[in-house]
Amino acid sequence: MPLSRILDQLGDGNPQLYRELRSRVQLYKVVFVAGMAFFVQLSLCLFFARQISVQAHQYSRYVSWDGLGNWMVRWQLWSWDLFVVLSGIQVLMLFGLGTYLLVSDFIREKRRGTLDFIRFSPRSRQNILIGKILGVPILLYLFSGLMIPLHCASGLAAKLPLSVVLGFDIVLLVSCTLFYGMALFLTQVASDWGRNPSSIQH
Repeated sequence: MPLSRILDQLGDGNPQLYRELRSRVQLYKVVFVAGMAFFVQLSLCLFFARQISVQAHQYSRYVSWDGLGNWMVRWQLWSWDLFVVLSGIQVLMLFGLGTYLLVSDFIREKRRGTLDFIRFSPRSRQNILIGKILGVPILLYLFSGLMIPLHCASGLAAKLPLSVVLGFDIVLLVSCTLFYGMALFLTQVASDWGRNPSSIQH
């Protein structure tokens, strides 16, 4: 099914989501984000591999020695550290950059006056809010989603249960949704207060 038809079907249920996706889901942007996700993961793997190859015959947290002078790689610890770094990147990207994208988009529409037009649409505020949360950071979701296979693989190699690895992703997704909603709410309150400070006092 062509991408345009998928977007049209989404537009029937949530016009705001359709509007956000229409302006952001473009081929060159998707290719760029996918390339960046691949580059980041490749760089991380090469960096961690270098910690073994360069320090194999000297002290390294990833190398253990026996009494005969033989060494072996501690792959479980290596995988655990890779899992932690990937988790940290996802948290920083989704919470930090995702919040920035949503707030900056809100402020930009506020200045243009398009936000007031959206409010007078027949759709509920919840529908508009969902469209914003799902649509504005869509490329960020793509970036994070492309990291899931390596994230899961490193977690399993670190002997973590699959339920724990997937549970982390689910908790992160739910937390981001709540955090984004709170960020938009506080931005709205701050915007209304800046426009009419006396309204907060009554």
